[in-house]
Amino acid sequence: MSYIRHIVLLLFVLIGCDWKNTHVSEEHVLAQINELKVTERHFLSAFKRNYYKVGEALTPSIENKMSVLKNEFNTYVFAQYAKDIGLENDKESTKEYGLLTRKIYVEEYLNREVLNKVTVTERDLRELYLRFNTSLKASHLYAKDIINAENLYQRLMVGEAFEDLAKEAFQNTYLANNGGDIGEFTADELDIAFENVAFNLEVGQISKPVKTRQGYSIIKLTGRKTLPILTEYQYQSQKNNFIALAGKRLKEIETRKHIEKTISELNLDQNILENLWIELQSSNHYLRYNDENQTITIFEGIDDQTMLAAFNGFTFTVQDLKSEGYYTDASSLNKVNDFYSFFEFVKGLVYRSYLVHNFQNSAYSDDPVIQASLNQSFHSFLSTKVHRHIYDTINIYESELIQEYDSNKEMYDYPLMMNVGRIVVESKNKAEILLKELDGGMDWEYAVKKFTNINQDLMVDGVMGLQPIQNYGSYSYDLLEALEGDLVGPLLFSPNQYVVFKILEIQEPKDANFEEVKDLVIQITKKKKTELEKLKILTQTMKKHNAFVDEEKLALLTIEL
Repeated sequence: MSYIRHIVLLLFVLIGCDWKNTHVSEEHVLAQINELKVTERHFLSAFKRNYYKVGEALTPSIENKMSVLKNEFNTYVFAQYAKDIGLENDKESTKEYGLLTRKIYVEEYLNREVLNKVTVTERDLRELYLRFNTSLKASHLYAKDIINAENLYQRLMVGEAFEDLAKEAFQNTYLANNGGDIGEFTADELDIAFENVAFNLEVGQISKPVKTRQGYSIIKLTGRKTLPILTEYQYQSQKNNFIALAGKRLKEIETRKHIEKTISELNLDQNILENLWIELQSSNHYLRYNDENQTITIFEGIDDQTMLAAFNGFTFTVQDLKSEGYYTDASSLNKVNDFYSFFEFVKGLVYRSYLVHNFQNSAYSDDPVIQASLNQSFHSFLSTKVHRHIYDTINIYESELIQEYDSNKEMYDYPLMMNVGRIVVESKNKAEILLKELDGGMDWEYAVKKFTNINQDLMVDGVMGLQPIQNYGSYSYDLLEALEGDLVGPLLFSPNQYVVFKILEIQEPKDANFEEVKDLVIQITKKKKTELEKLKILTQTMKKHNAFVDEEKLALLTIEL
């Protein structure tokens, strides 16, 4: 048993002793610390979530029920500790609460007003089943905005070669030199808009520009393979597995339609935004957070009341842009580097603000269930923040590191390392053909491009990189017997795929001295001390606030799975 797992189990035991029936609990409350409660409904939802997460292998034993309950309740205990030490109201937490509020309000409005109309039909399920039994091969040209995408498309229409335009469209060497080839793919592997257009093309046909989450793509379908025999029995036996996924995909499409429709109705003034972007560029300003005012700093000398969008009593001004822009993650802000990305950034803020406005004016805006969901999300954030806070405040001394290293030398030794190349194909017969070609002298990189079913492998010539032999999982036993340059396979990769490996490099295991692995020793020592500190904080916080768990009620609770 690992040290960390031992600590976690010890934590459960010790806290279980402190919790046990110290109060008479309210009806339906299983655990409580101050106003933070794990109710029966909360617990049952968490248990079922874990049940499906582990492949329906979680039995409702008292041990498993207690483990799930304590995992949920520990979040609240750490959240209470965050309040105790003032982490709840600092700038980071205040901003996160604002982000979560907007996220939950938008999701609630969309679910109630837009996505509740989405229904999965028999036709949807049959189409998805067919797609999962079909693989396409395609190339594409990428453009960040519609203007450049339309320009590429018009050049194609007057006769320029797809392959020549790919050299302009891509910085990625593989895509530039291979005509934008993205290899083979099937359903639910690429952007849904890209997929829908690709599956409706004929081989050799080129699409008009398609808007995706990443920008715009012009798609050229170069191949299509469908399993030769798909029976009604096979479909009916697998049908239920596709219902949730089909619903999720339809909701994604409906959400995108709603965004475009709403933005067009809001009459977002692109001319003003172009002027604002010019002002921003000319003054050498960049979008950045102003924590003191809880805004983003954008423009100096621009009237804050300048209207950017308006519709049905909703307005969005430059001041709204500044204040709403503050409640975005840093990655979104950092992506704004030209007018197109600036325009998309503002569109997202306007759309979000409009939905929040509609939510706040709805009949369900004061639904206590929604507020409870917001509070639970915020407490999870606080709990995670406490974990980071504990880790960051742990001090490590040289004597502790030496003791850790001396006590666990075998753990720090260098293991057998191996770098292999792989090629995944669609059948054992195809894998045997591949092996014959490689044995006959076929170049490895050429073989990857000709045979692989894994698009990512095209970018790296199938090379997986030097890593410990155990990282190769069940294949480790087959690879262990091979020498550099050997081919290994065919081996089963998935129910319908086989893999062939080539051993590229082997590094034999060796002892590691302290200085060589000091960084790893620091990491592990700090992690162990962090777990001990968490245990200490949990027990002290529960004692301080007189927390309890109703173990008798938990034992009697029936779980229907």
